[in-house]
Amino acid sequence: VDYPIYIDIRPWGSVATILSHTYFRNRVKLPKNIAGLLLSAILSDTLNMNSPTCTPTDQLMVATLAKFAGVEDVDELAQEQFRAKSKVLQISSIPEILLADLKRFNLGDIAIAFGVCETVSAGVEMLLSRKREIIEEMQAEKAEKQDTYMFFAVIDVLKLNSQLIICGDAEQELAEKAFDCKMDEKTRVMNIGKRVSRKKTMVPPIGETLKNGFKLSEKAAEANKKALSKDNVEKAGHLELVYNKDCVGEIRRVGSKLKKASLKLKAMAAFTRGFVKASNSN
Repeated sequence: VDYPIYIDIRPWGSVATILSHTYFRNRVKLPKNIAGLLLSAILSDTLNMNSPTCTPTDQLMVATLAKFAGVEDVDELAQEQFRAKSKVLQISSIPEILLADLKRFNLGDIAIAFGVCETVSAGVEMLLSRKREIIEEMQAEKAEKQDTYMFFAVIDVLKLNSQLIICGDAEQELAEKAFDCKMDEKTRVMNIGKRVSRKKTMVPPIGETLKNGFKLSEKAAEANKKALSKDNVEKAGHLELVYNKDCVGEIRRVGSKLKKASLKLKAMAAFTRGFVKASNSN
């Protein structure tokens, strides 16, 4: 660049905390509506100050902004936000839900994609009821972007509990090692308890596990290689903005053949299990 760039980076729970601090440091009076926006942003980013990323500075800013915004009950404001956010999920497509808060991390030549969705209990139930669609979209996104591992965590912001959706054998082996938890074989979901921060309690254990020499089993490694193959990339289709009759846009995956392939494999697996059971009974 031709001139120095001013950057203000601080280890706080929300960029809104930095913005609020800048207002106060420069003795600029905060309008009521701006104070309300900043307050809402901090409550969202810190899960109503329950996230491990929340700091004393975030808490101080929440208390101060609440006075400027005229908010008497901060907890009620946070609950209202969480409920509103959960309602949006009902009108969102699976790609929109998966990609809304998905971040990618690189550890050497290993690429990790990790998405999260923060919602209330009703939203958790709704998302888990659609986990098959979510897994199919995860597999397509993973193939398209060539991610070594892909995870998606559904976080209950009221119960402070997270459910990790597992899209493949490689993810299962890595997650079970990193979090010391077992995946439910029937649902392909892993309860990782009170880990509600991707930054502090989800990605770090995965990074540590990989740095300590974690290796996939031969079966999982082969399955992961197939998941990232050129053939699967071609089958993944592509994301497209589609408009309905009311001119409302929605992101959808178009031309994916992975769904049909996964259904075929499940049918074959079910047939094989039935055949083995019948053979054993004989």
